[in-house]
Amino acid sequence: MDSHTHQTLSKSLFIVVVAVLVLLLIAPVAALPPRPPRPTHVTPTATAQSVTTSPVMDGGYIQLQLSGQFTGLQAIVQWEDGNGNWHNVSGWQNTLSQSIIKWWVAPADFGKGPFRWALYQDTPANIVATSASFYLPASDQLVTDVYISLTK
Repeated sequence: MDSHTHQTLSKSLFIVVVAVLVLLLIAPVAALPPRPPRPTHVTPTATAQSVTTSPVMDGGYIQLQLSGQFTGLQAIVQWEDGNGNWHNVSGWQNTLSQSIIKWWVAPADFGKGPFRWALYQDTPANIVATSASFYLPASDQLVTDVYISLTK
């Protein structure tokens, strides 16, 4: 390669580098928004839908399996705060008419917890049984199975 070709290539490379730098400097820079403060408790989003009435979609599932006499009872999912208090999850409740209840979990809620199922009569204040605590599924299409046995 002769010196003229070498100089031409060097100038061309210099012009390209300068042009890229100028574009980077004048291009608008989107700053990340500030992180929200970390909550002391986790409240799941109110996106629960009964699997029997919703189409297949991205997300996971929580499934309660019952044994024993559950006629007349209702089920609700509760979440535990940092002080050990349990709170009802709006939308994740229904009257028990079958031995398996399955609810859809939004991807935004994957891995959150702890939660539990509570069975109650008449009002959520009249709890007759609870499940062991559990966490929501960690990824798409996983099912977190929870069991409650009602024996007299």
